[in-house]
Amino acid sequence: MGDSSISPTYTMEYQTDSDESTATAVVQAVADHKGVRHDELKPIYESIEPDALDSLVGTDSDVVVQFKYAGEVVTVGPNQICLGSKGSTMEQLSEDS
Repeated sequence: MGDSSISPTYTMEYQTDSDESTATAVVQAVADHKGVRHDELKPIYESIEPDALDSLVGTDSDVVVQFKYAGEVVTVGPNQICLGSKGSTMEQLSEDS
């Protein structure tokens, strides 16, 4: 039987505008996934430094960052945000590269 503790994966592809950070895209993805407004979530800086996230996961980067935010495991890679269980999100990003 399957492990019922593994949550389904939600994947969102994103393109950041010049005035939008990766951290902002993560907050919006989590809010959309949870069906809430982004201002109902805790500030993302309580989970990860937003400037560091933006620096690590740039448009020309192949770095993948994973962290927990608002009760979700968030995996951020080039132009992609995945929400779900740790193993499933890392595997999905690896398959998509």
